[in-house]
Amino acid sequence: MARKPKVQVSFRVILQVSWIIPEKGIADLLNAARIVIEREPNAHFVLAGEGRFREEYTRLAQEFGIASHVSWTGLVTDPFAEGLYGAADVVCQMSRWEEGFGWVIAEGIAYGKPVVATRVGAIPEIVQDSKTGFLVNRGDSTAMADALTKLIRDPKLRAQLGASGRVVTETEFELGNNLRQVLQLYGIRD
Repeated sequence: MARKPKVQVSFRVILQVSWIIPEKGIADLLNAARIVIEREPNAHFVLAGEGRFREEYTRLAQEFGIASHVSWTGLVTDPFAEGLYGAADVVCQMSRWEEGFGWVIAEGIAYGKPVVATRVGAIPEIVQDSKTGFLVNRGDSTAMADALTKLIRDPKLRAQLGASGRVVTETEFELGNNLRQVLQLYGIRD
């Protein structure tokens, strides 16, 4: 009897770490996920976090027919230590509200991952469009899906944007540099 060759399937993991609430664009992300999965069945979405709308969004993923492509981790206290960024191919933040900073985005970029995020609040100060990731308009699930699909299909682009992001975080978000700038601003140090 002839042996069947083993088929190795390589999944591409798209990660969002956030509260599971409407303001974080979870419904937008699930809608984008539906489009991405139609194009790339090897895509898997991981939503790390907890929130009062988790049950509702879990049902939405089922209604969209993508539940088997979506994992819900629940509350994660340290995404770095728990290996979330290491497992991700792409980090996203589909926020609808005006983010003051975007700590999760900065963490993903620091880990060398390309980011797809919405063009709201201070996010465009963190994600440099087409340099460290892609920015899309709030609520534009099709643009989100296009950016995610592009990154899933192009490992060289993922690596390039991820490497560029590491450089940006090391130069622009390094704590020592930021502290020196603040001290200089207040005239405490030259």
